[in-house]
Amino acid sequence: MRTPLVRNVVALLLLSCGVAFAEPGARKPSRNNRPVTYPETARQMHLSGTVKLDVLIAASGKVKRVDVLGGHPVLAAAAAQTVMDWTYEPASSDTSQTVIIKFDQP
Repeated sequence: MRTPLVRNVVALLLLSCGVAFAEPGARKPSRNNRPVTYPETARQMHLSGTVKLDVLIAASGKVKRVDVLGGHPVLAAAAAQTVMDWTYEPASSDTSQTVIIKFDQP
């Protein structure tokens, strides 16, 4: 049996053209949200990797909190700051989702 957290896991893959969702049924960010960009500092440091975030989303779709669960601090800061500004589709109650963002060297 799956737990609510597992059902709500959504994987976001950073691509030059957008975001891909891996888990059907999870709340999806609005199409109007800005994408996570590769930080210039990370580019200069030749960093790549994955950032894992725990995102608390209000029933209205506004992000209430973003906690970094893993990833390089430079990449994690950029991802968390961007996701904090996102809005999600409305739901009947607050939900928590794990968001995974992959940064590849451009």
